[in-house]
Amino acid sequence: MPSLSEPGTHDWRQGRFASESVAERIKATNLALTRAVGSGDIFIIASQDCDICCDSYEEEPMFEVVLARHLPDDSEDGNLFSGKNPRRLQMRIERHGTESLYELNINERRPAPRLFLAEAQDQPSGSLPAPDLEVFRRWLGRRYYRSSLPTEFNERCRPAQIFLAEKLKKQGKLIEKIFLKLDPRCEELHGSQKYRVSVHLTVLPETVSSPEDLKQALAAQSLFEKAFARCDPDGIELLGVHVVSEADFSLHDVRECVRWDYSDYISYRASPAKNIVPEGEV
Repeated sequence: MPSLSEPGTHDWRQGRFASESVAERIKATNLALTRAVGSGDIFIIASQDCDICCDSYEEEPMFEVVLARHLPDDSEDGNLFSGKNPRRLQMRIERHGTESLYELNINERRPAPRLFLAEAQDQPSGSLPAPDLEVFRRWLGRRYYRSSLPTEFNERCRPAQIFLAEKLKKQGKLIEKIFLKLDPRCEELHGSQKYRVSVHLTVLPETVSSPEDLKQALAAQSLFEKAFARCDPDGIELLGVHVVSEADFSLHDVRECVRWDYSDYISYRASPAKNIVPEGEV
């Protein structure tokens, strides 16, 4: 049996997919899921490498996985790519030479004994490529580390959020993050007082360098302008919407802004079926 504390003897790392034998052992535990694990679903290891390879089973008896459910291509939702929604994440994953759509739900994160990995005779069945692994890590962290906005601002933004959640299903995939520069940032305003907001839509540098992709990103910019036009101008004043490359959006810019999870806010409200919303962060 390989020792997990000797990384050179095994390939178990964060972002790797549970092998067939490990997946079967995980499924045999009490997962308490709302629906059964499908034949095309995979378990992605969420635990950090040092925890997987820890030499003490007393210190680290368990490792964590997130279930990635296989979906048909027509279920693709741009609101759920790039970690924009802290509860649900969609990504395309290549397995056996075919790229397919998968969705992860943070509420389908489960622990399993590390002995499953140590005793496995087979190795991981695949892994996330480096860019997707980075998205996966940041998405996991956002469960606990994300900014909140004033409830009054969220209520005033509700028409914009509903509009965006619907429109960005098809047109939001190229938007990596959404940042708001909000004044005031934390106060609950009342009456005639209004929030003043600038919206920054960050995209990858390669999106900016591709005329076709940039055209799509600018179409999303237009949607944000139309969305905020649906809000009461006496409650929210939109100062502008900007598409900006992540290469040009500095750490200072990040500190000045708050990431917006527009699709997340509506998802936990009692709303008409078509309503959803996204957020933002680095």
